[in-house]
Amino acid sequence: MKKNKKEFFLQDNQGMSIVELLVIIAIVAVLTGVAVNLFGYMNGKQARQCAYKLEAAISEIRMETMSKSNGELDNVYLKIVNENDKIYAVRMIKGTEAKDVIGEKVTVIAIDTTGGESTISSGSFVPIFFNRATGALLAESMYPKFRITQGNTNYVVEVEPTTGRITCERQ
Repeated sequence: MKKNKKEFFLQDNQGMSIVELLVIIAIVAVLTGVAVNLFGYMNGKQARQCAYKLEAAISEIRMETMSKSNGELDNVYLKIVNENDKIYAVRMIKGTEAKDVIGEKVTVIAIDTTGGESTISSGSFVPIFFNRATGALLAESMYPKFRITQGNTNYVVEVEPTTGRITCERQ
């Protein structure tokens, strides 16, 4: 007696074991994780995080400068540093240094008041000083604007030189 195709596929069909199901779920989870990270990288996630962290560090040092009894240059300032392709915010407050990573895999370009650009390359830094009385940038802070780029994604963090107002925008 010859079996038709439908009877052949239904015969001895016991389904999948739990181990096979777990292996498939694990493979799908790994592929999903890789896809999400790749999408985040392509979307400029690193640039966005770096821009927001830079904005927060500048705001913090401005508030710290204005709150101290003497806001002299030697006591309170911020340096944006590139060390081995990692971007750090180094806060100097009365001789005590605090260093935080604010970005990786991004390019930070400092833009001076005339529009000239300078990439913060490995081993270089840009200092930021504020006036204690007004909160405005001091003349020693030559770069009031920073562009953070990753692929096609650009963010600009700008400090208004006369007022010290800080903005962060995607461009």
